[in-house]
Parts: sequence; structure tokens; C-alpha cells
Amino acid sequence: MKIRRTYDAGGGSTLRERLLVDGHSAYEGMCPSELASTAHIDSTLVWPIQASYSFASDFFHTEMRQVNETYYEQVSSLESESYNCGSAGSYQTCTRMVTRYHSEPRQRLVTKQVEVSDGACETSTRFSAMANHVYLLQYTYQDANACALACFEQVPQGDGTFQNRPCLVALPPPPQ
Repeated sequence: MKIRRTYDAGGGSTLRERLLVDGHSAYEGMCPSELASTAHIDSTLVWPIQASYSFASDFFHTEMRQVNETYYEQVSSLESESYNCGSAGSYQTCTRMVTRYHSEPRQRLVTKQVEVSDGACETSTRFSAMANHVYLLQYTYQDANACALACFEQVPQGDGTFQNRPCLVALPPPPQ
């Protein structure tokens, strides 16, 4: 599987890309956003099965911000506990004080580096890959929330080039 990406718009300082096949990571990459202006091609192996292919990209930058953070604090409490005591013919119930611990959530304001999205898009397609065939996923990003994913089977020609044919579209999986 070849993955070709083109970007007509951009933003931020970093571009993150991700390809999922049936929800499993097949490709992940990050690069400076200025490199997105030229087309990129990477490849990955995929199983010859019917599957869903989802591609997502996100342009972002990082900023220092005050955010709430949850942490847990161990808190002790003194509790009364009953136990059997006494000797062989005279059983009794005795009590004693014990210290018990549990975690309680707390909030605090901290300064953290956070990612701020400058434009993201995700799209998907579904098709049936076959063994020993070459496929091209063409991802085109026009702007935030405006992208497309097309699939082609690359059929070798006698002159060393490829003919791109649309992939065989697969039916959606049955409901579970």
C-alpha cells in the first residue's frame, strides 16, 4: 500500500498524519508543517482482506497554558474494627482502632505545553485488497474539515509505468 498525500492548505508549526486499517495503526508520521506543500509518498504492508482505511491529518502548534490537572492523594482515616478474641472456651468479640487509606482525587492548576489545532481532517474508504497487488491511497487536504481519500490499484504496464484503476469497493461490515 502506497500512501500519497497532498496539501493545498496548511498552518501551525507541525503536521501529524495517521493511517488506521480497521482501527489499527498502519502508518504514523510527524514533520514540520512547511514540508506539507510538497507531495509525500510512504508505503506499508497490508493484509489481503476487506478493510476500512482511515486517514487523518492535523496541523498544530504548541503553547504554554494553565490547565486543571487531576492528581490523587492518599488520605488516612481511623476506623473501628471488630475481631474474634478470647480463649478456647470463651470466645468474645473485641474491637480495635485501625488506620485505613484510600485515594481521593484533587485538582490543581499547572502550566503545561498543550497542542493547539490549526486545522485537521479525517476521511476513510473501504475496499478489498488482494495478495500481490499494489494499491495507492491518495489523500488530498484542501482545508480544515475538507479532505478526500481515493483508492487505486496500480496495474503494471509493459513500459514500466502503472495504470491506476479504482479499487474494488467493499461493503460495510455487518452490525455486531
